[in-house]
Amino acid sequence: MKFLPHITAALWLFCFAVSAQDNFSNQPKQDRLFSIAVTPPMVNAEQDFWHVYEQALDLAIATGIDVPGELMFTWSNTEKRSLLGNISYQDGATIKLIEILKRKGLPVIITISPFETMNHRIPDDLAGLPYDHPRVIKRFKTFIDWIYQVTQGLEPAAIVFGNEFDVFLAFEAVRGKDHWRAIDGMVEQTRNYVKSLAGWANAPFAIEPTYAGLTGPSWQQLKDLNRHADIIGVSYYPLGENTVLAPSILSRHLANLFRIYPDKKFDFYQYGYPSSKKIDSSLEKQRQFIEQTFKYWDKYADRIRIITFTWLYEVRQLHIEGMSSDTLGDVSASEAFTEFLGSLGLNGSEVGDEKPAFMELKKQLGLRQWSR
Repeated sequence: MKFLPHITAALWLFCFAVSAQDNFSNQPKQDRLFSIAVTPPMVNAEQDFWHVYEQALDLAIATGIDVPGELMFTWSNTEKRSLLGNISYQDGATIKLIEILKRKGLPVIITISPFETMNHRIPDDLAGLPYDHPRVIKRFKTFIDWIYQVTQGLEPAAIVFGNEFDVFLAFEAVRGKDHWRAIDGMVEQTRNYVKSLAGWANAPFAIEPTYAGLTGPSWQQLKDLNRHADIIGVSYYPLGENTVLAPSILSRHLANLFRIYPDKKFDFYQYGYPSSKKIDSSLEKQRQFIEQTFKYWDKYADRIRIITFTWLYEVRQLHIEGMSSDTLGDVSASEAFTEFLGSLGLNGSEVGDEKPAFMELKKQLGLRQWSR
């Protein structure tokens, strides 16, 4: 995720609105997959985090989710290298999460991330090498092998490369570094390797750039990368310069994506709308965005496969500060970005604190008799 005004503003120079008729009724679920990125409510010192998380997951399941958001594996955060050069992988929280998901029997979006918004997540000893260098690819395949092993028993809804990595590439370009050719090689070899693994061979392979990247100055480079993808992955938050755009902008943004990719289906792996008044939003605007989402998901039911709403519960300030640092790297988080992150939740930060957006979400699912 990001709140990067100059990138967002630039996309308007490259986007052209396509008008569409809005007269259509509620459509049945068909093969669409509804997802929420499950965050727990506020956890106090006396509570067990995983118990609270599982209760939140149960709420999402009762609401009607098919998929519980992305299962994210970040390369440099997970890989450990000993002084002797031996490689191992440590991610106790993700392993615990996998255990819970296996019990629930839910398919998952498996995101393998060597890049995360403003940062690359390549191990330090490989830094400086081209991203398609044989040493990088060999180690990355070893990381993929470990992910494949620990996720055995989970049905993959998609295998996804990267997390909003176009933002990192855009800032690298400003510094005079062009990584597109090397990234193309890395994506191609990742896809080929993923497809060679029996349990993942039939899962859609995607990359996950932002909407601004897909429709802005880097649209052609990302379209070239997407020739390796089975489906177009998107991270989507309708943001302007230190503000949020009106919910009605959704129809125009979808038209822009469909114009660039007329023959592809879409998965929205991150998708949300904040409610903070400080960025010109409100609880009502967030509710309207949910309403607009289902209206156009019905219209384009044959084009949009997955939508993952961010998040189930609002996250606490301490978590926001950590996310801002991880996401932006050396770029200071603005107040607007903090307000964006802190008000994305469909619910408030405590159990029972339902926002109008969550009420609208349940209403829209009920109208379509949505069930797994």
